[in-house]
Amino acid sequence: MPRLAIVIPAVGTAESLEATLLAVLENRPHDCEIIAAANFDYADPYELADEIRFVSVPSGVDLVACASAAIAVARSAVVHILAAGCTVSERWADRALEHFADLSVGAVAPLIVHRDEHERVLAAGVDYRAGGGRRVRTKKLAKLTAAGPTAVFGVCAPAAFLRRSALEAVGGFSGDVGPQLADVELAWAMRRAGYRTLLEPHAIVQAQALPTAAISRFRQGLYAERLFWRHAAEIGWFQALAAHAGLVAWDMAAHFWQPSACARLAGRFSAIADLRHHLVRRPAVPSDAEAEPMPSRHLRIDGDHAPRPGTRDKQSSRRMRSA
Repeated sequence: MPRLAIVIPAVGTAESLEATLLAVLENRPHDCEIIAAANFDYADPYELADEIRFVSVPSGVDLVACASAAIAVARSAVVHILAAGCTVSERWADRALEHFADLSVGAVAPLIVHRDEHERVLAAGVDYRAGGGRRVRTKKLAKLTAAGPTAVFGVCAPAAFLRRSALEAVGGFSGDVGPQLADVELAWAMRRAGYRTLLEPHAIVQAQALPTAAISRFRQGLYAERLFWRHAAEIGWFQALAAHAGLVAWDMAAHFWQPSACARLAGRFSAIADLRHHLVRRPAVPSDAEAEPMPSRHLRIDGDHAPRPGTRDKQSSRRMRSA
C-alpha cells in the first residue's frame, strides 16, 4: 500500500492541471500514488495513464467535489490535496508526513506561497471567526519559518495533508456549506473528533493565487449562515451572536447599494428558516489517538524519501517538457 496519495482536483484549465502534474512527477516522493480528477474533458495527450490515475467527475463540479472523488479511490494512509495550478519542489512533503506518526494529528497544513514572490504567503491554514466567517491565515514567511510547526484551526482546501482514516471517520468534506467553507466545516469536525491540525512551514506549495469558487451571492449568504448556526454553541452563544450581528451589519453597510447585498441577506434568511436542522450537531467520534491501539494504525514514515527507482517518472516529465 502506498504511504501517500497525491490528489489533484482540477477545476480550471488543462494547462493548470499539466503544470501541477509536471511538478509532481518531477518531485514526487517514493511510494506514492497520484490521482487526478478534472471537471472538464482531459485527453491525456502525454500518455500519463501509467503514472497517474484519472478519475471521472461530472462536468462543472467544484474543487472540493473533485478532491472527494479522487480521495474515494485512494489507498494510502495519508492524502495530499494539491489543486491544479499549484506547483511543488523536491522533498516538499517530507516534513508534513513526519507529523502523522503522532496519531492525534488528523491534518497538516502546508505553507502556500506566491509562485513569483516567494516571501509572500498566500495561506498558512485557515481560522474561524466567532461571527461565523472564514479567514485565511497569512503572516510573514520569516516569522512562520522561525516558529516551526504550530497548531492551527484548519487546513486550506487547495493544499492540505489529511489522515485518510480521520477524514473517513468525520464523514469527509461536507457539501452543505459550499466549496469555500468546506475546509472550515472539516476543521470543526476534526476538532470534535479529537484530532489536531498543524501548520508545517517547511512544506511549501507555490501558487499564483488561491482558487475561488463561483457561487451566487444568495448561496454565499446561505452557506455562511449555516456555518455560523452549526458552531455558535461551541464558541459561546453570547460571544457568537454579538460577533455575528456585527459581521452581518458590516456586510450590509459596506454593500447596501449593491443588489448582491440583498441576495446575500436573502440567503441568510433562507438558512435561518431551516434553523432547527443546522443546530443539530454531528456526534463526536473517537480519534485514532483515543481508540484502542492497533499496530495497523501506526504509520511508518521514517524511510528514505529519495525518488523512486526507475526512469518512468523522468520519461513522463520529459514528454511534457519537450511538448
